[in-house]
Amino acid sequence: DCLLSRGLGDVYKRQLLPPSITLIPKIESPTGVNNIEEIMNSIPSDQKIVMLDHDDLYSSMLKKNEPSTNFVLYVDKLVEYCTKNNIILLRTIGVIFSDDEKRITEYVN
Repeated sequence: DCLLSRGLGDVYKRQLLPPSITLIPKIESPTGVNNIEEIMNSIPSDQKIVMLDHDDLYSSMLKKNEPSTNFVLYVDKLVEYCTKNNIILLRTIGVIFSDDEKRITEYVN
């Protein structure tokens, strides 16, 4: 749902990680989108950044039998939250690494 665990956030808050390290959660499911406020509030740094993995979000929706039309709603919700709260939203573009498995979104179009 999000690659930032509460445990890691707690470690960061105790200053075991240097302040020069920025934690960037990766949103990859509807649960991550729906919990974005809690996720971002667990990051103590002033500059907030979040990454959206479009393929993983879409795949997660399909695995949960959600209609594909919800994809745009989730993306819009995340964009609106980030814009309203001055959070930098990074979006995946293409694939950086792969194991030859085709992604579900490759078959949809």
